[in-house]
Amino acid sequence: MKMRTLAATLALAPLVACSGAATTSGTTSTPAPSGGSDPVVSQLLAAASELAGQRGYTPSSTRPTTGRLNNGTQQDVNVTLNQGREYLVIGMCDRGCSDVDLQLFDASGTKVSEDVMDDDVPILEFRAASSGSYRMRVVMARCTTEPCAYGVSVYSK
Repeated sequence: MKMRTLAATLALAPLVACSGAATTSGTTSTPAPSGGSDPVVSQLLAAASELAGQRGYTPSSTRPTTGRLNNGTQQDVNVTLNQGREYLVIGMCDRGCSDVDLQLFDASGTKVSEDVMDDDVPILEFRAASSGSYRMRVVMARCTTEPCAYGVSVYSK
């Protein structure tokens, strides 16, 4: 696993700081397609895509995952990865959130990668050791205006 990419955080931070807070109600316990995401998260997903492209990554076949979580809750999402490919996974959340974490588990349940730093832009960068289904866990570690919207995009090269 490579070290966290500071450039990604710096590129996304201005959008987080300038964005308005989400003004939605209700909680979605399952991921929603990217078309129904929070406007702040949609802007951040677009910025993440541009940054990933600058680093030579292209969107994977997995669509961006969006949803809403309350403080201290989590959502698991299945993703299919290919052996030997390099992956960049970028997560983000709305202004009501100050800490969202990502964890990635292989088919046997072994943790492959994680970013549990105290921030709102978790980044995973790794090479898949095997092809198959992986479980990506989004953890809403700190959300002050519940529910908080999140988005996660997967890129590969």
